[in-house]
Amino acid sequence: MMPDTANTGVAGLAERAATAARRHRDHDAAAFAARHRDWPEWARRAAAARALAITLGVGAEDVTVTEDPDRRYADGRYPGMVLTVTEPVTERAWRFIPDLTLAPGTGWLLLGQCPGCGEAVPMAAITALADLGEYLAPDPEVDTEIDTTSDIAFDNVPGDHFGDPAHRPGCAHAALT
Repeated sequence: MMPDTANTGVAGLAERAATAARRHRDHDAAAFAARHRDWPEWARRAAAARALAITLGVGAEDVTVTEDPDRRYADGRYPGMVLTVTEPVTERAWRFIPDLTLAPGTGWLLLGQCPGCGEAVPMAAITALADLGEYLAPDPEVDTEIDTTSDIAFDNVPGDHFGDPAHRPGCAHAALT
């Protein structure tokens, strides 16, 4: 007998699994359909999704992983990954890439719009939910001196922000500092 989740507001396993499959298909249908052909890669992506879900306190079914179109590693031999967290309530999507300066699964770089070129580039280093909170709602007592029109506002962006391959040519933020 299936448990009744209608009165509790909590989705059952079957509903969550179906939602996860739909999200994977929506984000990258071809890769999801072919996941059994490269099971180790699928497992690596699933592990990254679980680690980010734990970091942000969301369900693993709310995280999808796709190939990164802008970043490649190991001299270009391997594509990076983009992890998209979709909030269940608002359906807002947050995009992250692994922070390769830390041990796998321990740090992430939040992708946001570059103020110079508008492309999705690393804007904040995230190792805990509080890091994301600080980025989204900085402490006005601490950050009152920051002038967002100057380069001082970018003192706290991760080093990967500058020089990220997703910047458009000519973007002032594309230069390595």
